[in-house]
Order: sequence, then structure tokens, then C-alpha cells
Amino acid sequence: MINRILMLEPNDTIGSVLARNRGKGPSFDVLRLLLAVAIFLVHARWVAGMAEVSAVGNAVTTGAPAAPVAPVPTDAAVHRGMLTLPLMKSLVPAFFALSGFLVLGSALRLQATSTFLAHRSLRIFPALAVEVIFCALLLGPMLTTLPLHQYSSEPLLFRYFGNALGLVTYHLPGVFEQNPVAGVVNASLWTLPSEFYCYVIIAALLLTKTAYSRSFFAIGLLAITLSLAFAHFLFGISAPTTGHYPAHVVVYYFFVGTLLYHYRDHIPVNIGLFLACMVLAYVGLALDHLAYLAPIPLTYCTIFFGLARLPKPAFVSRGDYSYGIYLYSFPIAQAYMALIPELKGHDGLLITLAGVSSCVFAALSWHLIERRTLELKQHLPQRWFPVTLRATG
Repeated sequence: MINRILMLEPNDTIGSVLARNRGKGPSFDVLRLLLAVAIFLVHARWVAGMAEVSAVGNAVTTGAPAAPVAPVPTDAAVHRGMLTLPLMKSLVPAFFALSGFLVLGSALRLQATSTFLAHRSLRIFPALAVEVIFCALLLGPMLTTLPLHQYSSEPLLFRYFGNALGLVTYHLPGVFEQNPVAGVVNASLWTLPSEFYCYVIIAALLLTKTAYSRSFFAIGLLAITLSLAFAHFLFGISAPTTGHYPAHVVVYYFFVGTLLYHYRDHIPVNIGLFLACMVLAYVGLALDHLAYLAPIPLTYCTIFFGLARLPKPAFVSRGDYSYGIYLYSFPIAQAYMALIPELKGHDGLLITLAGVSSCVFAALSWHLIERRTLELKQHLPQRWFPVTLRATG
């Protein structure tokens, strides 16, 4: 009954569902959007001063990027929301696991390192550059507490443009300093360096042809898992359930996603396995000493959602708005807090205001920037960027 609702066959594998849908999961676009919205909701509570989370770090004066932080409650908040904590912890890892699954599929179809890097660059950098310029040259001058001549001459302003290349700086001179999340312009950008690491590794694997080897991925991931678990238990090095999500953690989830793609023809898709993995993922995320129980089942649950045929609002078919929401929702929420300090403690109102505005910006970003730059894939010179399948997503 459930399989019929989700439009899955009794003997389906991940690979068979992909093949039936011309290589695309029926609901991957919905899943990306849901994850982006869920992260925005957690961020909005943080911005409104309603969630206790680890600070991004006070680098306002130096401009140095602090340790990246996921919006996960600290111990004081854990006891108030224990049931939802594993779900909150799963959001960023699920994003990276899904990215690993989809990006490796794209890389193996393209079969050329230069083309892969060109496609990834067209997907990431143009929209990112526009967002960085928007924050630095429009939002910052409007909301800074400094005189404009001082704002425009601060070295921190020029360092902020490094975000367009993944050199993360969270702060702009005199901007958002009185907000509950003081001085942070866009905390979402903390994932960028990790994402770039993943792309560089995939490019290197393509170049050396090891990207095509299932056994290489399986043995390599097993060795890395054992090493991380060993480091976690003996030395207390951060595990995938901690709130800070160091780079190695989210990169690790990315490559769990690649492993499932490699074994897609051997992994069944059924509701029973999904429920079992959901329980294992929940327990692994809830209990830090079982951290390495979570990645594979969480990744399976993520991919399962993307393969099931979920209800899809009409607007989802018009564009991929998840990246725009990821880019703009945090600075927009911070801007509302700066303009209307009375929003502190009123997360519902902030979510409404910032949510509507973020959707508008995401739509503009897709239709005016992202979609148009993605169309450039079709015009890459075949000599330098060989490809057997011109992808558009």
C-alpha cells in the first residue's frame, strides 16, 4: 500500500528507480528545498534570540573566520528539545550526503575533470558572487553603524569579498553588532570550504580514474570511518553529532553519499529498510558515543525521500530555489532584526517576514542568475570541456 502511494515497485533498488526516472530522483528537488527551509527555520529562531547555540565567534575586529558552526542547541537547550535534537543535527549532514550522491552521479556521467569543475563553478560561483556583493555593497552600507566613508575604507569590507571564492569572513564593519547573533552577516557560508574540498577531491578522483571504482570507495570509506571512530573514542576528536560540524565531518557525509551512489544497483528501496535506518540514524545522532552509527542510515533515509514520489507544489517545477534560500535567508533575517529590534523573542513573526523575502530573493536568484549561468554549460568549448551529456542542473 505505502509502496504504491510512493510509486515504488516491490523489488526496486536505488538504481532501478533512477533508471525509471531518467537518472533523476522524483523528489530530489523537493528534498533540497525542504532541507533549505528547515535550516532557515532553525537559523531564524537563533537570529530571534530563541535558540541557544554555540557562537560563530567574535572576529568582528580581526575579520578572521571563526570555527564554522551548525545551528544546534547547546546542552542547556538539549533538555528542552531532546526529541527534535537529532532531527536538527541531521539537516546539514543530509544536505552533504545528498550532494555527494548527486555530484558523483554527475561526475561519472561527464567523465572529464575540466567539465566537472566547470559545471560546479557555474552552479556555485555566479549566484554566490551576487549575494556577496548584495551584502557588502547594499545591505552593509544601509545598516552599518559606521559613517559610510569609514565603512568603505575598512579592510574588513574588502576581506568580505573573499566569500565569493570560499574564503569565509562572517562580518562586515559595524553591521548587525546589536543583534542577538552579533555581527554575523551570513553564518550559512560556513559550509562553503567543505563543499569545495569535496569537489576538489572528486575532480582528483576523476583525473586518476579511481572515481569509477566501487571497491576504492568502499575500502577507503571503511578505513576513514575506523580512523575517525578511533580518534573520537581515544582523543575526543569531534564526531558527526557535535554542534560545530568540523570540515571533516560534513566531507565524510558527502562521501557516504558517493558510496551509496556506487552501490545503487545493489541497495533495495523499501519502506521497511527505511524505517530501520531511520531508527538507527536517530539513535546515532542522539547519542554521541554512537556517532558513527548514523551516517549510512541517515544517508539512506535522505536518498529514500528523494526517490519516493512526494507531493510536489507547482512552483517547485519552475526552478531550484534551494540555493537561493540558503544564500539569502540568514542575512535577510539579520536585516529584519536590525531594523525591527522588537522582533527579538518573536521567532514566528521573523520567520514570516524573512521567509517571504527569502523566497522572493531565491526566485530572483534562480530566474535572473542561476538558470541563465547554468545554460552556459551548453556553450562550453568541446575541445576544453569534453562531455557526452550536456547537463542543465
